[in-house]
Amino acid sequence: MVIISAALWGITGVIAQYLYDTSGISVGAVVIIKLMITGSLLLLYCFYKYKKLTFQVWSNKKDAIRMLLLALLGITGTQYAYFSAIETSDAPTATVLLYTYPVLVIIVMAVKNRCRPSWKDGMCIMCAVVGTLVIATHGKIAELAISGEALFWGLAASACNCYFSVFSAELTEKYGSVTVNGWGMFIGCVVVSMVDYGEMTSFHFSMEVVLCLGAIVILGTMVSFVLYLRGIQIIGAVRASVLGAVEPLSALIVAVSFLNQKIVMADIAGMFVIILSVLFPVIYREKIKDLL
Repeated sequence: MVIISAALWGITGVIAQYLYDTSGISVGAVVIIKLMITGSLLLLYCFYKYKKLTFQVWSNKKDAIRMLLLALLGITGTQYAYFSAIETSDAPTATVLLYTYPVLVIIVMAVKNRCRPSWKDGMCIMCAVVGTLVIATHGKIAELAISGEALFWGLAASACNCYFSVFSAELTEKYGSVTVNGWGMFIGCVVVSMVDYGEMTSFHFSMEVVLCLGAIVILGTMVSFVLYLRGIQIIGAVRASVLGAVEPLSALIVAVSFLNQKIVMADIAGMFVIILSVLFPVIYREKIKDLL
């Protein structure tokens, strides 16, 4: 379940890249449609199952403010920045830059808890920085191999996902992940619609566009979300983190296979180092558990 969900997330990025190249659809339109449909369906499910408890988060002023911040800086920020990174670069590059967020979590938690990162965490940070530099420069430090805009959006997506990972735990534990994600996506849809109100009229719908958007919403969001949550319940978050490495790999394989995208060795090396930075502490922790 976890492998399938991670692969679907990676493939979703490739589908978005294909849409940008063939239909002229904007980032704002993709994000609005995805958040609107997914958020509405999640909230309808919550209301069907929990009734008035769906709105309980808004009865607490502190939690309501947290929910708004999480919706804007966490959920919406991640989605908009990630799809912008795809538009300005490509799906594999955007996905692997997003995948640096666990390293940012290490840094944020170290500052938050006022403690120094361990040597393992230091290795992860170093690997993530090196991997990002390799992808961005292809070894030529004086010049960028990808646009500065693409690098900005990729790292912005990572930072927003880090925010969600660090600050969503309390709300999720109190109100449930479905409710929190539902409200976050619905609020995000409203905000992006207000800012990019002209985006929905900037392209023409066709059957191909509808099918691609349907795949992004249904397979890449709804199905993957359910599978990942269920998978974590069965195997735990640690093993799920390892299997999540399938996401950037699936984006790379599908982009090369179906979009004929050219990937140089520097890109592969950078992606490998970044994935290693995420997997190393998880695998190390698992080995310690086995020894004990």
